[in-house]
Amino acid sequence: MKNFLIILAIVLSLSSVSCSNYKKDDSDSAKEIKIDLKKKTIGTKKMGLGYKSRSKSRELEEDKEEAVDFSIAVAAIGMDDEGKITSISIDDVSRMVDSDIDSEKSKSLNEEYRTKKEAGNEYGMKEYSGIGREWHEQIKSFEDWMMGKKIEDVLNMEYKEGENGKKIPDDVDLVSSVTIDVGRYLDAIENASINAEEIKSASKIGLGILSEIESSDEDNLKLRGLETSFAAVALDSEGKIVKSLIDVIDKKYLFDDEGELESDVDEELKSKKSLGDSYGLKEYSGIKREWYEQIGDFSEWTRGRTADEIKGIKMAKVKDKSVPRDTDLISSVTISISNIQKALLKAIENSK
Repeated sequence: MKNFLIILAIVLSLSSVSCSNYKKDDSDSAKEIKIDLKKKTIGTKKMGLGYKSRSKSRELEEDKEEAVDFSIAVAAIGMDDEGKITSISIDDVSRMVDSDIDSEKSKSLNEEYRTKKEAGNEYGMKEYSGIGREWHEQIKSFEDWMMGKKIEDVLNMEYKEGENGKKIPDDVDLVSSVTIDVGRYLDAIENASINAEEIKSASKIGLGILSEIESSDEDNLKLRGLETSFAAVALDSEGKIVKSLIDVIDKKYLFDDEGELESDVDEELKSKKSLGDSYGLKEYSGIKREWYEQIGDFSEWTRGRTADEIKGIKMAKVKDKSVPRDTDLISSVTISISNIQKALLKAIENSK
């Protein structure tokens, strides 16, 4: 009996050691799993800003004068390491420019103009949409649908072709909520993905647009145009800018004294950044730097700054343009930044 108890004690002791070793190994494995999870990069790792623009001329029926319709679709996207969309914001500027910039008609169309998203319920699509939904509601549904999808899956979405080549979503999750033409928005998204740049993990991404009519008269000719500044910002958890991407589309056309167009209308408008060296600012900048080089330095300057610091940037009027006078920019940036500043502040406010 005594021998039996000794043997039993030995067996239990060995079992205890075995179980202890098993628990230790299990604990070590758990630690390894946790370490692996920490090493895995999660969240937004790339941000892109893209656009698709067009302009076309038309006659104003009541007075036979001519006008130019501008339309600029802009997209800001965030992507993870796998190319999946983590953030998406789309907006649209559609605006008419004619020769009589001071007419009541022009004022009603152009003064304090807002983007389609900013116009909200006042945009006026709900009644004609066929589904009782306003533009901002439809684009929100479209943005939500894209979240978590890869860019190529979004660009290859199912759609049916409408009048004039319109692309109307035909995906089962969108047919009852989105009836707008998404063709230009898909083009803007593709452009944004091509131009995407790597960033540190961001908590939010925002899009801001500022569109303004430009006009000047000389002899019997009237120069009329549209300048649209747009910006995407990535923000950290403290609201500081991790990355900013900025671009501008600026196009002007000549009208004669009778309101008829004297310029050919470009169907596709190019941004200042996409024009690169061909934009032609270097020779006249005073510092021998092209527009894309200057905006690159300004974008870099915004890194680590908050909305209050963007709002408080020192500027001075030089030939009717507001140029930066911050000590870090005075020798490298001589372009006007007042509208760019406003677009950046909008982007920060719109971040999500």
